[in-house]
Amino acid sequence: MLRTTLLRRCPRCGGGRVLRGYARVVRTCPSCGTELSTDPGGFLTAMAIAYGIAVGMGVPFAFWLAGQVSGELALIAGAAAFTVAILLIIYPLAKAWSIWLHERIGEFDASARED
Repeated sequence: MLRTTLLRRCPRCGGGRVLRGYARVVRTCPSCGTELSTDPGGFLTAMAIAYGIAVGMGVPFAFWLAGQVSGELALIAGAAAFTVAILLIIYPLAKAWSIWLHERIGEFDASARED
């Protein structure tokens, strides 16, 4: 899971890229043809993960920054810039992990229905 997420590869075969460009999802895996999750609310998971990580890293950074700079404006600007940078870095990875998660949940749901 970690390897396919970090490399942004297909959760089923591990071969094809699931993202085109920065964070645009391809409809099907170029290697195995697996249809990837394209439902409208499917990436709420990715947004929640990315925001959670950004806030989780941003709050300690803001406390650290408060001891380093004087003035509220510098603190707010520094913490906001750090949080936005983390969001931009984490979002494509969170989106790839979301695709992996949706694929695995779908497999579990399908096997439960077969019983």
